Amino acid sequence: MTVERAVLEWILASSEPAARWIVHAHLLNGTEHVRLAATEREAVLNDPATEGLIARLPDWNSPAEFSGHQHPGFAPNLLCLLADMGVVGGDDDRIERLFDSMLGHQLPGGR
Repeated sequence: MTVERAVLEWILASSEPAARWIVHAHLLNGTEHVRLAATEREAVLNDPATEGLIARLPDWNSPAEFSGHQHPGFAPNLLCLLADMGVVGGDDDRIERLFDSMLGHQLPGGR
């Protein structure tokens, strides 16, 4: 077994559905991996850790309780982490509300 294959097997044995989803969705090819990616994505959506991240999404209209864009509680950072895990806006109404709220603060020039 190659080192790469051993690492993939180690990740696939993980209890983290997001890690398994990334392998099936982005690293391995074939119909079976497409099916497994869908199964793992569903597991990500049902994972209590994913719910915990979504629950941490702040209200974009309220003043931030932290300083700096690098803070892990900054809404775009949480949204990027969720997206990396395969979670998108249509997966949860709280994400959609945050997107809508963020767009409400967009300047005419797009920023």
